[in-house]
Amino acid sequence: MPVDTKHKQYLERESDWSMIADLLEGENAIKAAGTTYCPKLTGQTTPEFEDYIGRGSFYNAFARTVSGMTGAATRKEPNVEVDAEIKGLFEDITLGGKSFVEVVKQTIWEVMSFSGFGVYVDFSEEEQRPYWALYPVNSIINWKYESAGGSQRLSLLVLKETYDEQVDEFETKSIDQLRVVRLEEEGVVVELWRKGEKDKEYRKVEENEARIYGRRLDEIPFVFFGESAKAIVAGKPPLLDLAMLNVKHWQVSVDYFHGLHYCALPTPWAAGWPKDAKLYIGPKKAWVTEQPEAKCGFLEFSGQGLGPVKDALDKLEKQMAVMGARLLEEQKAGVETAEAIELRQSGDLSTLSSIVTVVEEGMIKALNFTAAWLNRSGNFKVELNRDFISDRLSAQDITALLQAVQAGRISNDTFLYNLRVGEILPPGRTIEDEKKLIQSEEPSRETPPPGGFEGFMQ
Repeated sequence: MPVDTKHKQYLERESDWSMIADLLEGENAIKAAGTTYCPKLTGQTTPEFEDYIGRGSFYNAFARTVSGMTGAATRKEPNVEVDAEIKGLFEDITLGGKSFVEVVKQTIWEVMSFSGFGVYVDFSEEEQRPYWALYPVNSIINWKYESAGGSQRLSLLVLKETYDEQVDEFETKSIDQLRVVRLEEEGVVVELWRKGEKDKEYRKVEENEARIYGRRLDEIPFVFFGESAKAIVAGKPPLLDLAMLNVKHWQVSVDYFHGLHYCALPTPWAAGWPKDAKLYIGPKKAWVTEQPEAKCGFLEFSGQGLGPVKDALDKLEKQMAVMGARLLEEQKAGVETAEAIELRQSGDLSTLSSIVTVVEEGMIKALNFTAAWLNRSGNFKVELNRDFISDRLSAQDITALLQAVQAGRISNDTFLYNLRVGEILPPGRTIEDEKKLIQSEEPSRETPPPGGFEGFMQ
């Protein structure tokens, strides 16, 4: 088989990934895809079809949901425990300007969108330091595992890449290449395969042994984030059902606006005038004829023809909300209890919690590979945010707390505790820290004045 052969699981998911990429790109990509997501009506010509989908409005529930879920998982900085040398790499962990925190956010976004993302931990001879190379799921085209000591280990990995070739002083050309990583008996081997301008197939242009301080690597330094961080599995994207509904909503939207175009605009009609008569519409023209039976008027839309189409759009939007687009739900007129909100969101947060767990495990594994390139080991810790819903106090809540302090019904410590729990105090600042700051700024206000708490807040 050729080197660019794709794994069976890759082939099964390739069309799903393509659809999701277009949904994330937005309306222009969906319209440019033409009949991929919206079939032609019977007898439509190409120009008519282009006008047909051009009138549609794309309601991007999928992309908003992915952004909302990612934002919920990353609204607090991760808690990471590493040694100083590795932490020194965090500001530019990729040697391309991305920090560790940015890679964490991208990983959650990719797994939520496509159910897969890869990090290859490599070593830069030029910079003399390890770095992380990032691979979207559709660039991980083939892999193989072998049994070893009662477990499975990665023995073959094929990654699709591009590299820039300088054409002249002003122009560069991007060229596809494949990175083939093999685990042999002696250790890891890395090959680069490329196509020349006249080549039909890839050919090997480079081969190197992966070594750490002269010792061959005995494991492929690659982490896959997906259904687990233990093996590469091209699984079903978590929001695939939502993506399918979003495409269906697009198709119904095109029909709806197509119907509005032809039915909702009044169209003039006239009967009893000569066939060659030129009839104009405007304030300076009147239609006059000597035929007493002549008639004129406007064709206007009536009845319920578009009602079911509009109802279908509303129904699809509600279904998308149930499947994950919580940010798109209409707010209820009444006040929901905390229990009702928790139950309503539990399914989505369970999926998000699972993704966060996989990302935590994978990041620890990637940090261990990073430490190995430095010929060291460590006991690393990565904890990501699991408080997906903010408990931030509202202005009304803060006012009520102030009134309680002023009335002597709660203490200063209780007031500050509520500010911390309600995420009003800055991250990492304790109640004692806040009290010390208050004292340092105005020593005379160590305790509230006799008249109440007004002096504390002035």
